[in-house]
Formats: sequence, C-alpha cells, structure tokens
Amino acid sequence: MDKRHAYIALNISAFFFGLSGILGKAVNASPAAIVFGRAWFAWLVLAVLMLCVRGFRWQRIGQRGLLLILGSSIVLAGHWLTFLSR
Repeated sequence: MDKRHAYIALNISAFFFGLSGILGKAVNASPAAIVFGRAWFAWLVLAVLMLCVRGFRWQRIGQRGLLLILGSSIVLAGHWLTFLSR
C-alpha cells in the first residue's frame, strides 16, 4: 500500500470510528445491547476476513497474551458502557 492509499484508509477508518459513536448515541437501546452488538459485529467481520485470507493459520497464544487481550477487552467494554450510558 502506498502512502496515498494509506492516508485514504486512515481517514475512512477515522470517519467510521467517529460515526459509530454518534450512531451509538442515537440508537434507542441499552448500552449493554449496543456494546454486545458492536462486539458481535466485529467478531463476525474478523472471522469472515480470516476465512477469506489465504495462508491464514491459527496460532496459540500464551498466558501473558491471553491476559493482555482480556484486560484490553475489559477496558474497551468499560469505555463503551460509560460513553453510551450518559
């Protein structure tokens, strides 16, 4: 990917990140339902991408990696819940 395409991809992703916050505020649902829906959608998209990528191989992660993922997930879920519960 050249520099121009990287900047375009960065701007598009920033737009979608900002849009998801605005739409999350506009949706008439509980914060927990919105967080669950966003996490489920992200899991679905990542699963489809992994199935489509040639040469993808699952790798084991160690206990430290698992703890980092778990900790990051808890912080992100807390952020979503506190942002959407205002």
